[in-house]
Amino acid sequence: MDKENHLEKVGVIVGTTTVAKILINVDRSAIRHNPLQRGEFILLQYPTIKQSVLAVITELGLSNLLIPETLVRDPQDMEKIKLIGGLEEGEQIFAEAKIIGYMGDSGKIIAPRHPPVPGSYVYKASKEVLEPLFTQDNGIKIGTLLAHSEVPVSTDLGEIVRRHLAILAITGGGKGNTVAILAKGILSLGGSMIIIDPHEEYPQTRNVFGDEKVLVFASEADSIKRYRPIRFKISNLDAEELASLFELPRGATKQYSILKSAVKTLKTAGGNWDFNDLKNAIIEIQEGKKEFSTSAEGLLARMDKITDTLIFDPEIETPLHDPDNPCLVRPNQLTIVNVSSLSLGTQQLIVQRLLKRIFRGGIAWRRSFLGEKIPAPVLIVVEEAHNFAPAKGDAYSLSTLKKIAAEGRKFGVGLCIVSQRPGKVHPDILSQCNSMIILKIVNPFDQQNLEQSAEALSKDLFENLPGLNVGEAVVIGPAIKIPAVIKIDKFEGKLGGDDIDIINMWKKANKEEEKNQSKKTEIPNFMADDSELFG
Repeated sequence: MDKENHLEKVGVIVGTTTVAKILINVDRSAIRHNPLQRGEFILLQYPTIKQSVLAVITELGLSNLLIPETLVRDPQDMEKIKLIGGLEEGEQIFAEAKIIGYMGDSGKIIAPRHPPVPGSYVYKASKEVLEPLFTQDNGIKIGTLLAHSEVPVSTDLGEIVRRHLAILAITGGGKGNTVAILAKGILSLGGSMIIIDPHEEYPQTRNVFGDEKVLVFASEADSIKRYRPIRFKISNLDAEELASLFELPRGATKQYSILKSAVKTLKTAGGNWDFNDLKNAIIEIQEGKKEFSTSAEGLLARMDKITDTLIFDPEIETPLHDPDNPCLVRPNQLTIVNVSSLSLGTQQLIVQRLLKRIFRGGIAWRRSFLGEKIPAPVLIVVEEAHNFAPAKGDAYSLSTLKKIAAEGRKFGVGLCIVSQRPGKVHPDILSQCNSMIILKIVNPFDQQNLEQSAEALSKDLFENLPGLNVGEAVVIGPAIKIPAVIKIDKFEGKLGGDDIDIINMWKKANKEEEKNQSKKTEIPNFMADDSELFG
């Protein structure tokens, strides 16, 4: 950011300056022709700093010295005042700006330790100045600066995996599009990504990325949709995971104790076993007692009620990594785990089981342990994260998500949580997501939770959240050099979570209804009036 004589002058610093903020009297000619915007970057000149210092506009205000408040007591007064003419001469615009800093020799931003001089000129930041600040080595482009649409913004993928990421917005705010853009960038670098998909939103990304890069697993194989079955070996599940599947209440200690004893018996015996073996083990535990306990009866009844048994197999488990066969983690592969047809309890169990295997695979990979390993770092995207890591209540997937949030970075396991209700996501997990892409958030409770969780979310950035449009986002954290408001790129394909065209669908349904009614009138209804037949 070297000083430039040809930069566009936009105003002058007035009033008392501080090391953090300044007030600018903006050039009056720019009010109508090329006005400053909130979030726009500007440059300041310091006598003691060789480079230009970057600042960002946080607030704007326009007044007119020729129209004081006391002069206009009624809207009709304004018509009389306009007859005077030349009112534009009294227009005055002020801008508040937050000082960010200048690029140091290490490539990091350095904040000045003293305030700028009042009376100094302020300049618009050019693309040539801004582009290096928002470009990352080996980064992935996710959009452009909202106030500088010519400046691309890339994120540091390494920081996303190492320090985790949260993508947050109201429903329809652009979360799915953001995840798809992130997946595009990861695949362009040959990376690995897994998406837990509760709404069957992402399988259509194959139309853009291709079948060779996108693998979709679901509870059932589907040759038309090209879904592969995901399977978990029953004998690999522990008592806690089975309790989740059977939806045992946390207070059902007797049932859990019986289940734990039966699982221990089967695991001690070794070999593969299935649900029938588990039932028999439970029955055998009760033998020798005076009567079959109501707790055991209740446990067996719960087992009979489960419907999501197809994904559990006595012998087969979908491999974590296999160079020759379909697997969960592979370089240059996007894996989508479609859990949309399963109950929430089973979804939580799948998330728990998958994440536990991946985390252990990361440890084995980094420490050269025996057993299944991941082949390279992987980013796990958990959609509807508030269902798997709730702030209140419990979920069997919560403990593993906490573990990965706290320690996953050491073993190449990154976490990206996606939610429209950040206030309902467990704070221990949200606070571990050092980088955030925050789209439109309007709920006051969610805003308050974000303000407490995100250290880098300053007040001026926080105030942008309610006013963001679809696809616009505040990006903060180590994934980006400077916090900024950006416009996320539009994913070129379609996603299952796109909004439904309600009006056109109503019209289409009405046309179909009219067509069906016309067909009915063409067929004589002999039973409508049977007087001629039986009169």
